[in-house]
Amino acid sequence: MLNLKHLLSALLLFISLNGLAQLKAIVEITATNLEGKTLELNIQDNKGFSFIQSQKQTLQKGVNTFVFELGQPANMASIGVKIAGNTIRQTLVIDSGKNVFNIAFADNKLAITAFEAKGYAIRKAMADRFVDQMRQYRETSGNKEARTLPVKEMNDFFMWSLNLIEKNPGNYYSLITLYQISGSNRSIAFSNAVLATLKKLDPALQATPLGEQVLKDNLEIIKSITAAKTGKEVLPFTVNDINGKAFSNKSLAGQIYIIAFSATWCIPCQAQLPKLKHIYDQYKSKGLKVIYFNDDNKTDLWKKHVKEHQLDWINVSELQAPGKSKISKSFGVYAIPSYLIIDKAGKIFYNSDDTDHELLKFEQKIKELFEG
Repeated sequence: MLNLKHLLSALLLFISLNGLAQLKAIVEITATNLEGKTLELNIQDNKGFSFIQSQKQTLQKGVNTFVFELGQPANMASIGVKIAGNTIRQTLVIDSGKNVFNIAFADNKLAITAFEAKGYAIRKAMADRFVDQMRQYRETSGNKEARTLPVKEMNDFFMWSLNLIEKNPGNYYSLITLYQISGSNRSIAFSNAVLATLKKLDPALQATPLGEQVLKDNLEIIKSITAAKTGKEVLPFTVNDINGKAFSNKSLAGQIYIIAFSATWCIPCQAQLPKLKHIYDQYKSKGLKVIYFNDDNKTDLWKKHVKEHQLDWINVSELQAPGKSKISKSFGVYAIPSYLIIDKAGKIFYNSDDTDHELLKFEQKIKELFEG
């Protein structure tokens, strides 16, 4: 049960997030070496980081004050200053209430030299950690130009981030961060870790629309990945083929078939296409079928791709923008290429996302079904 303190905070948060009250954010910026320059402060959304509010001021000596009405307790934000024709930007977090930043332009960068802002403190700690891990990786790997971390190191960073969020259970930016990173590693283990962290946030934050979205998204990830594991019965689906005719995988009952999730724009998919065509050509006379999903909404490119590569299997698409396919998500497919093999009993015999991201066992699994 919620105690009185949590009940009151939940009620106030509910009221503010539902438009009955607005949250005022005061941003005080003191600039060094930037007097006379125009600074633009942009409040961003949680998803695509598009600007939802913007204000501009010519920077004066001393404190420059910006005031915003927020629809939630904290927002991602950015500041930008045009210098020598180029806009130099820096990412912030703006909480409701007072936020204080000291900024300076040095070494061609816009630097935060001092601050008093709780949400930004969390973001800075994460940024510092990532930079430190990247530095260590570059040193140990010898790859001085690396811009991304390998999977293991990235997962270590995400788990460290979850721990940081748990140490700041009442800050709304903790919830924003949890939402943003929860889709970065779509696995049952990571989704369970995200849900465990969510439960440690203040009940008022868990009850917000964003908190409920984190819960919903991760439960769906767990459900879909579990449903597509090896040995599970294949989910039935209906989708239009390249000629606009409805196709159902139920029509392939009792047959061996491959479900290949791909896209014309996906470079790794195209790299794997010759292997898939080779397997199909080798076993189609024995009854092998291929359902080739195109994860895109550009019909002309799709039809051109099918014609150029002479893909004479079952070509289908939901004609949704990349990443919006409901059928792909129902199979726990969040990255492509991804292949499933369905046996005559209608069960998933192989799922590349389970154990074989590099498709090293793919051909062998087909061989097992057809040749024993």
